[in-house]
Amino acid sequence: MKIFIVLAFWVLGSNAFPLKEIVIDYDNGYSYKVTYDNDKLTWTGLKGDDAGKSQSNTFSYHKVCDHEYIVRWIEEGSIVVHSKFDLKNKTVVSSIFVPEEDESKRYFYPFLIGKYKEY
Repeated sequence: MKIFIVLAFWVLGSNAFPLKEIVIDYDNGYSYKVTYDNDKLTWTGLKGDDAGKSQSNTFSYHKVCDHEYIVRWIEEGSIVVHSKFDLKNKTVVSSIFVPEEDESKRYFYPFLIGKYKEY
C-alpha cells in the first residue's frame, strides 16, 4: 500500500506544468509577464497595446514531449489563446482568435513567435 501511495504521488507530481513565472518577448514588440499557479495563469502586458492590462484565467496544457507543451486558455470576451512552449530552446509560438459578433471585426493572429525568460 505504501509503495502505491508513493508511486501515485510521484506520477501526479511529475505532471505539473513546469513553468511558474516568465516574461515572453514576442517578435511583434509585445511583451508579457505570465505566472502559472496550479490551473490559473495571470498575464500582465508589459509592452504593446496590452501594456498595463492584466487578467487571470484558467488554463489547461498538454505535454507533447519531454520539452514541449501546448497551453490553452480563454480570456474575457471569449478570446482563445494557444501557446506552444519549447523548454529546451526557451521559445514560444502563440495563436490568438478574437471572436466578434460582426464577422468583419473578427481576427486571428497565427504564429506569434517569441522567446521567454524564467524568473
